[in-house]
Amino acid sequence: MNFSSRRAFLKRSGLVGAGVLFSGPLVGAARALSAGGEGKYLEARAFYSMSTVIEVVAVGERREKLPTACEAAFRECGKVDRAMNFYGPQSELTRLNELAATGKWIEVSPPLLAVLREAKKVYEDSEGAFDPTVGSSVLLFRSARQKNEWPSEEEIEKSRKGLRFFSVEIDEPNRRVRFGNKGTLLDLSGIAKGYAVDEAVRAMREAGASGGIVNAGGNLFVFGPAIEKLPPVSIQDPFDPEKNLRTLAILEEGLATSGDYEQGVLVQGRPCSHLLDPATGRPCESGIGSASARAQTAMRADAWSSALYIRPELARKRAVASFLVLAPAKTLASSGF
Repeated sequence: MNFSSRRAFLKRSGLVGAGVLFSGPLVGAARALSAGGEGKYLEARAFYSMSTVIEVVAVGERREKLPTACEAAFRECGKVDRAMNFYGPQSELTRLNELAATGKWIEVSPPLLAVLREAKKVYEDSEGAFDPTVGSSVLLFRSARQKNEWPSEEEIEKSRKGLRFFSVEIDEPNRRVRFGNKGTLLDLSGIAKGYAVDEAVRAMREAGASGGIVNAGGNLFVFGPAIEKLPPVSIQDPFDPEKNLRTLAILEEGLATSGDYEQGVLVQGRPCSHLLDPATGRPCESGIGSASARAQTAMRADAWSSALYIRPELARKRAVASFLVLAPAKTLASSGF
């Protein structure tokens, strides 16, 4: 997983993840940050981690610090991937899934505890629309997509036995977790990328970057001093990717978009979303094009974009700023978006 060269990065089109684009090239946005008075130089890198291309731009006054800042972002994303990879046989999450289902308390690392704490909050605030305990159903429908064979009703019901995050007990003072349901499998794919972005930003600041951009497959965070100089971020039309539906300024915020227009497939002629509805243990059938969320952290925006896609009516709660593409030429934006 090597960094791509700066020259190769600069040739990129400006696409920064599914559903989200800068109106100008990504590096142009970084140059705008560097023109804000606190940075003169920039370094741009891209690397593969967490099953996606992660793009990083660091700006600052001291050129020699910027490669280190980009490398720090790379290391943090790698740490999160190794700890929270649902399919990684040696990951901390896999170990938790194997041991916590026995009913025993299992000690977890501070990063995993932080993600579980936020997941619990979003689970509660979204009335269960975001629920990481869909792991068994995820495995079932992943197999269905690979085999092009829709699972039986019996298989679907069996996979649902571990569902409901309320059965996951989190003892924060002692940093330990246990499952109250033997069938529970936690899949943190809907929140871990956002956490990785937040950790990458933290590491870049500590390494000396005064501003920059981190994007992990559509989970985006921009930081720096010059919001008035940044090109706006655009939300793509999932029904016509050549069109942009909304532009907005993002700085010191996370932005994420969820939708099926890139990953949705048909299994035996039936739509099979990669996002599962915790209420049914089946692929989501919300019928909307995409859901975007902006929040104080990329982690929160990541989780809420999934929750809003699964339950579009949650946009009325205004737990986060949201933008929904309900149908061609039909959108719904909250007042804060």
